[in-house]
Amino acid sequence: MYKDILIIGKKPTPIGGVTIYVKRLLELLESSDFNYSFYDLKSFSLSTFIKAISNSFISHLHTSSPCLRVIYSLLCHFLGKKSIITYHGNLGRFNKFLNALDFLSVKWCTYPIVLNEQSFVIAKKLNSNAKIMSVYISPIDGEVLDIRLKNQLIQFRSKYCFIVATNAYNYSVDSYGNEIYGITDLINFFGENNGYGFVVSDPSGNYAKRFPVLSSNIFVIDYPHPFQKVLDYVDCFIRYTSTDGDSISIYEALEHGVPVLATDVVSRPQGVHLIRRGDIDALKHEIELLVKRVHNSVNQKRKYPKNLILNFYQQILK
Repeated sequence: MYKDILIIGKKPTPIGGVTIYVKRLLELLESSDFNYSFYDLKSFSLSTFIKAISNSFISHLHTSSPCLRVIYSLLCHFLGKKSIITYHGNLGRFNKFLNALDFLSVKWCTYPIVLNEQSFVIAKKLNSNAKIMSVYISPIDGEVLDIRLKNQLIQFRSKYCFIVATNAYNYSVDSYGNEIYGITDLINFFGENNGYGFVVSDPSGNYAKRFPVLSSNIFVIDYPHPFQKVLDYVDCFIRYTSTDGDSISIYEALEHGVPVLATDVVSRPQGVHLIRRGDIDALKHEIELLVKRVHNSVNQKRKYPKNLILNFYQQILK
């Protein structure tokens, strides 16, 4: 059956920034009047992929694979179909060959969507239709923590006057061999600064395996759970990445009124406190400042528009 919009990607699990976004986008479309369908890349075959694209007016790809992005953009070009690709990471973050593929996909797709100014500068030179747009969609109410985890967080909360949280969807390294999420550095930091509580949200469980013995002020959640609900029990969120796109977790924290500390590797939303990756003295100083601010003021919760991407679809369909 012919559809106006085809969403291409994967839903959790695995849990990750891209899969979470796809899940929330599909929920948003389900509550709208759009005639849409979903192609699950977990069941990919070239024949079904081509058929799904052929049976839609617009298709929108969500993948971290430069190879699939360039194949998709070529297929849509030859099929005469409008294509959208959201680049969930920074453009230029791979090696020379994969970056070349990515740049070709930006050039050949109809509407490349990037997440920050640094990527937008590159994309706009390659494709005049390039857009910069946040991928954040507020979570649908209804997700809850299991009672065991909730009680653990309440007990952990009672032990420390200031709790910092971070998250990682798996242990991974960038093209330079650096640990992307910086969890190891943060575990070492909070192991030495044990007056603070530190929560690591890691649904993959790989950090718990890497660090079987931890300081008592460090709590690793090593199974799938709704991270935005963890934010109800913390005072600060830290995004200590070596590379990034447009972090969903940062927006979740800001929406909860939780202060955010993040590395300056890409442009960040307004109000985020920036630090340089590897500058431990600056990290300690910023946390000390946040402790004073949090205990002397009330942070404002923020609201972000849900319908940016739906409005964009509507413009194309018109």
